[in-house]
Amino acid sequence: MGAKKSFFGDLFLKGSDVEILSAPDLSNHYETNIKGIHIIGDLSGIPLLKNALNMGQDLIDKIRPQLEKENLEAGEHHLIIIGAGGAGLAAALAAKAAGLSCLVIEQKTAANTIKSFFKGKEIFAEPSTLPNRSRLWLEHTHKEELIAQWEETIEREKLNYVQCEQVAADGIERRDGHFVVRTGQTEYRVKRIVLAMGQSGNPRMLGVPGEDSPKVHHVLVDPDDFSGRRITVVGGGDASIEAALALAAHNNVTLMVRGPAITRAQKLNLDRLNQQVDAGKIQLLTESSVIEIRDTDIDISAHGEQKTLANDAVFVLIGSIPPDRFLKKLKIRKSTDWNVRKSLFLLGFTALVFFLYGWKKQAFWPFDPAGPLYAWTSWQPSMWFGLLYGTIITGFGLKAIHRYRRDPYQVKRYIALIFSQVVLFWFIPELIFQTWWPAQEGWRAYGLFYPAPLYVWNFWAPGNAHLFWFVWTVTLSVAGIPLMAKFWGKKYCAYICSCGGLAETLGDRFRTRSPRGRQARAWEDLLTYLVTVTVAIVVAYGLFDKNSGVWKFQSIAIDFALAGVIGVAAYPFWGNRIWCRFFCPLAKLLYIFAKDTSSVQISSGMHCIRCTLCSKYCQMGIPVMEFAKQAEAFSNQNSSCIQCGICVTVCPVRNLQHNEWSEEQWKKEIEKGPPVSVL
Repeated sequence: MGAKKSFFGDLFLKGSDVEILSAPDLSNHYETNIKGIHIIGDLSGIPLLKNALNMGQDLIDKIRPQLEKENLEAGEHHLIIIGAGGAGLAAALAAKAAGLSCLVIEQKTAANTIKSFFKGKEIFAEPSTLPNRSRLWLEHTHKEELIAQWEETIEREKLNYVQCEQVAADGIERRDGHFVVRTGQTEYRVKRIVLAMGQSGNPRMLGVPGEDSPKVHHVLVDPDDFSGRRITVVGGGDASIEAALALAAHNNVTLMVRGPAITRAQKLNLDRLNQQVDAGKIQLLTESSVIEIRDTDIDISAHGEQKTLANDAVFVLIGSIPPDRFLKKLKIRKSTDWNVRKSLFLLGFTALVFFLYGWKKQAFWPFDPAGPLYAWTSWQPSMWFGLLYGTIITGFGLKAIHRYRRDPYQVKRYIALIFSQVVLFWFIPELIFQTWWPAQEGWRAYGLFYPAPLYVWNFWAPGNAHLFWFVWTVTLSVAGIPLMAKFWGKKYCAYICSCGGLAETLGDRFRTRSPRGRQARAWEDLLTYLVTVTVAIVVAYGLFDKNSGVWKFQSIAIDFALAGVIGVAAYPFWGNRIWCRFFCPLAKLLYIFAKDTSSVQISSGMHCIRCTLCSKYCQMGIPVMEFAKQAEAFSNQNSSCIQCGICVTVCPVRNLQHNEWSEEQWKKEIEKGPPVSVL
């Protein structure tokens, strides 16, 4: 399966095996970097229809006080909303109720995406525990009922709604304190623009001769429109499989898949497809592609051989092209884009972290005894650094506990992180050993709970005076790591580790920025192995030469630069687990030992609605949704999971579960609904 761990073969591979698009960089008012242009709905990067409706309402609630102060010129609007999907209609209704002048522009028809669904398609009103705060109707229903309700609302409320040709990026410009939006020969003046057109954009094309033929379709609205036809469906995702299944009852259907197997579809769909293939109702062609489309047949390539298929209709269901060019032409910045301000912030944050960790380590100028800052930092900086570190973890940990308060698993985990940092990694080594133990021994107490290779300093000068610490560290490292991995997998990273504690608390808000895809996971393998080997060399040299320069290299390059400065300064830019994922040798060893022995796992059920939230919020970059869709368990046998459980927490349908739950407890959790909303 494409979601499993990969190695160096994927190192230079472009792309990802999970579709999580880069979201625009938005303020709390959903405003882009272009003042006056807002983005809501699926285009904002937050999925689910109910979230889209609430965003439309929230936007108007937030900007209404400012808009009410605006003096409109003749013919000018407070708002123009581009896109009449759920988010756009919800915002338009809220604007009308607020007495704002609002115009909705739609290229096709209102709720066009929903109208393109199959006849009878279920519409989910998830998360079930999240109220619908908008004025637009939404319940668990089917497509036809939802459209009827929305069209009745548009008619009853008499929304100012126009259907026109697509608004191009060069048709939007700022002029004399307002925006001008051009559609064809018509110009509209407006104070603010709301982009609510979704991520679908235009259908992705094959790029082959004959694709513009009338018999080529990119949506299947009603399977009953086709009977007795020879139909080819192209695509390996859920949409193509569902279309093939729907058409197979009354047609001769061939499903063409580019890869050697279908790896990204929901298990329920795969099971149904396999049944139809075994029954001879659907012909499945893997490693195949379309070469040319003609009126009565098509040329294809299958397993390297070219052949011709008789054909009456082709459904190309290979996804759609998001409106990236549109946003780029408007110069709307994405959260992953770099600019001068972001670069300066990175430099400033790096300098702050550099100062704090330099103050703690005192390993080099200007913090060493010969440096200008020594006089200020010479008084036990590790004591105060530990106090500051613990205060940050406690403060942001309590904030996280409040956010996840309805999830007992997360509450327990954050309490463990706070306890570990305050008691294990500050009170015991600093207030007990540093104060009541000989000064030259006190610092070694950090090795009580830090195994090597995360903490290697107790290997230094293992003479008689330090024999206890040496033996303890060897025992903890040699026996402790395999035992931890066997019984708890990589939970040490999510429950105890001091680096992980800061990542989970201070870095909680940045977890969605983690690098994703097969290429990122290949870099995880490469870099962590390199660092692990480097630390092993340092320990080997240090055992025989206590004055060896490798100890200083370990202190500055790995303990200070990678774990401290780079690992923490990267939070706002590359997520909160850069050190843990790409450099930490302990995390790598835990993975190696847990890979074949760990029984800790998070299982998935059969109810995935493909919202991508589980993958988006996974700080380890694991394509969780790919496992969830196939009801496949994932653990340290097939992923770098640290059992933080956030994917379970954010799942709106409780499709994911902790392995420690019984079936009865899982049913109770499903009834309670998800413990946290992503909004």
